[in-house]
Amino acid sequence: MNALLQKAVISKVGSRKMVTLPVSTWEKIKEKIEDLEEDYLMATSENYKKSIAKARKSGDPIPSEEVYRLLGLAK
Repeated sequence: MNALLQKAVISKVGSRKMVTLPVSTWEKIKEKIEDLEEDYLMATSENYKKSIAKARKSGDPIPSEEVYRLLGLAK
């Protein structure tokens, strides 16, 4: 994030300071903020917490090879 913010240019318009960013930098910052928001919503969701607890209680763990196959990531 600090590397992205180093691309910011601070300028003055009238008596107000303004920050200018390249569009690609702004899009990366926006994606990061959206990811953080999603993580926060999941962490505070009671349904999500209950689903995780239920999955952890239910039976045997699934081998990673099976997870890769189910997600279509296996070669």
